[in-house]
Amino acid sequence: MNSDRNRFGSVPIFLPVRRVSRSARDLIRLGRRHVGLAEQLSTERPLLVLISKGIEPLEAALDAKRRSMIHSNERRLQAYSRAARGWAALWPQVEGEIASLSLLDAHRIVIARAKGSLPFHTEASGLR
Repeated sequence: MNSDRNRFGSVPIFLPVRRVSRSARDLIRLGRRHVGLAEQLSTERPLLVLISKGIEPLEAALDAKRRSMIHSNERRLQAYSRAARGWAALWPQVEGEIASLSLLDAHRIVIARAKGSLPFHTEASGLR
């Protein structure tokens, strides 16, 4: 069993390590080891159908999937950035209002201002 060795105080503890790979070679190796499983799982992960096509098509599909995930993440971050612009503009005023208040009183003001400025969901989520 693979494990990472850590210490809790002076007592060594061993934590299991779960190794997950998205490499084409590892997927092909697993496909050979578990014949039929990739086909069975391909309804949830269509990319697994490409295991039988060889390394080149599988690597191309994995690269395309990674790029798609990168672009999706960029859109999500842009949505959060747009959502925060109003709050960033309002913050200096809010900060001035709460500077001398107790944490509890400051919290009430921050929440009230945020409700009027920050959306509950970003545009990326499809909700507002």
